[in-house]
Amino acid sequence: MSLDVDDFRLFGMEPKFAVDLPALDAQWRRLQSEVHPDRFVQSDDASAKWAMQWSMRINQGYRRLRDPVSRAAYLCELRGASIDLQGGASVPVDFLMQQMEWREALSQARTAQDVESLEADVKSAVARWGEQLAQQLDHHPDPGAGAREAVQTVQRLMFLTKFQQDIDRKMDALQS
Repeated sequence: MSLDVDDFRLFGMEPKFAVDLPALDAQWRRLQSEVHPDRFVQSDDASAKWAMQWSMRINQGYRRLRDPVSRAAYLCELRGASIDLQGGASVPVDFLMQQMEWREALSQARTAQDVESLEADVKSAVARWGEQLAQQLDHHPDPGAGAREAVQTVQRLMFLTKFQQDIDRKMDALQS
C-alpha cells in the first residue's frame, strides 16, 4: 500500500460521510500497533523512517476521518469538489446575515445564560447541517453533484467550528 492511498481505503472503510467511529478507532489502534516507530527502534534507518512515515500518515488519516467537518471536506475533494478555504466561493446572503446576527449576539452577551442560549442555537444549526451533509454525500444519486452541493454546507460548518471556539472563549471570560 502506498502512502498516497486515500484515508477511507487506508482504514478499510467505504468512502461515506457516515462512519462507524468505534470501528475507525479499532482500525487506528490495529494499524498503529503494526507500524508504531517504537517497534522499529532496533531496525535499520530505512525501516525506522518507513515506520515513522506510516505512523504519521495513519494519524493524519485518523484525525481527518474522526472529525465530521474534515471528513466531509475530504469527501468533497475526493469527488472533485474542492473546498475553497480562502473564501473565494460565494457564501449565500442568508448565511452571511446569520453569521452577523450570531456575532452580534455573542458580542452583546453579558451572562453565561446569554452565551448558553446562543450556543444552543449554534448546536442546532450544526446538527441540521450535519444531517444535510449525510444526505448530500451519502444519499445523492450522483456522488459528484452531491459533493458540489455539500461544499457550502461544509463551509458553514467550518465557520461554526471556529465560532464555537469564540463562544467558548466568551464563556471562559464570563466565568473568570
